[in-house]
Amino acid sequence: MWIAKSTNISTSLKNNFVIRNISTISGLFQQVSDVSSTWKGTSETTPNIFSISEQVAKSEAKTVTELYQSLAATGTIQEDPGQLRSAAEFDRLLKQVGDFEERNFLVKKTRKEFFVNRIGSFFPFLKSKTKVTSPKGIYIYGGVGSGKTFLMDMFYQLTPGKFKYRMHFQDFMMSVHKRIHQFRVHSQNHGSDPIPPVAAQVASECWLLCLDEFQVTDVADALVLRRLGEELFSRGLILVTTSNRAPEELYWNGIQRELFLPFIPLLYDYCRVLHASSQTDYRMQMILRDVSNSRQRHGIVFYVCQEEEKRKRQMDKIFLALSGDSTEKPVTLDVFSRKLVIKRTGKGIARFSFSELCDEALSAADFVVLAETFRSVLIEDIPEIKLFTERNRARRFINLIDALYDHCTKLFCSSTVELDNLFSKEDLDFSKGLEPEEFFASERTLSRLSEMQTEAYLKKPHIGRRQNEDYSVHLSD
Repeated sequence: MWIAKSTNISTSLKNNFVIRNISTISGLFQQVSDVSSTWKGTSETTPNIFSISEQVAKSEAKTVTELYQSLAATGTIQEDPGQLRSAAEFDRLLKQVGDFEERNFLVKKTRKEFFVNRIGSFFPFLKSKTKVTSPKGIYIYGGVGSGKTFLMDMFYQLTPGKFKYRMHFQDFMMSVHKRIHQFRVHSQNHGSDPIPPVAAQVASECWLLCLDEFQVTDVADALVLRRLGEELFSRGLILVTTSNRAPEELYWNGIQRELFLPFIPLLYDYCRVLHASSQTDYRMQMILRDVSNSRQRHGIVFYVCQEEEKRKRQMDKIFLALSGDSTEKPVTLDVFSRKLVIKRTGKGIARFSFSELCDEALSAADFVVLAETFRSVLIEDIPEIKLFTERNRARRFINLIDALYDHCTKLFCSSTVELDNLFSKEDLDFSKGLEPEEFFASERTLSRLSEMQTEAYLKKPHIGRRQNEDYSVHLSD
């Protein structure tokens, strides 16, 4: 779509050098356009947005505040003063975005201006002199379940136009790296800078970019973001993003962080920075409402079922309720300079099979790091544990529960046996007249597991090393 006829180009460009090389440029544009990949996280693939879109369709609300209040009035959500203050800022941007689109600054350009700006990505002296002045976006950060993503999704659904994307930050960066790679593969000039053409392509596809869970943990992302941000913002792109950290805390202690630091002032220049100050974890509140029903309590927190598929569905449901996202991502933790890979995580949640935790060579130190890093832990398929003949796995499980309990980490389990029968004591050897230490420890573990299912325990704040974040695991920590 970026290839134009040479007659149109000759009327727009007066530089002989460019005219002589226009076939090369056109071919390069075609190659760059081939870099385009399917964006993830649009309304068709994001469960949260899909449910909100239904609410938007049912409501006559024109602003985020109106939609929020209508949901609160029906009891769908609990009204929160902090969220209402943030909603007012989204209303500001919603109005400015409407005015911005009407002025045709970015979306409805003439073919001539569109093509000249794309040529300018490769030859800066040919860029259009028309400065795109777009409204400031929003960077909203705060703790787990404080409603950041919920507010952004309402804003996204209420925003007019089709030139917009909503996706996870990591998905966006993967797409950017793929585009950069493809540009380098297809570019005839191997020394050319890939950032301007990639930014030009992104800006041609959307004028509003909503990114969820903005967190920089990879040095490759950190090195790309500063220049990519400069190019995207200069083209008028509006950024709305959620994060756990304030901008100045991004990529904390990261490798070559000094090269990333100039990106932070860019965020303040082109976004209004909001702190989601709500202290209520609304995701956990949904769990608590179910737990308050004593008949369902054990079926929610400690789910017992003989059918593997049903156990998996239950854990999927809990993971989605706590994280707000069905996508599971691996992270790496540092335990005394040793790398501990967690295969399935999401927004402060870690998910394991029993075997991953208790049949592997993990220590008490590993469990402490898990407990202080993650606010909630899911353990699937807990079997009956033979306290004496399976002493190693029993000890690991006991140490794990101790660490989670001490840090007020929320625990959700699925099992094939009832809690009271979790430890098999039939194989204990009392021939010496002494009960092994594991017996007393197992009794303590059962008591703690019972307490961890109560509403009082689930309401306790998590005691972690990062008190102000809902999720922040860094490879460089």
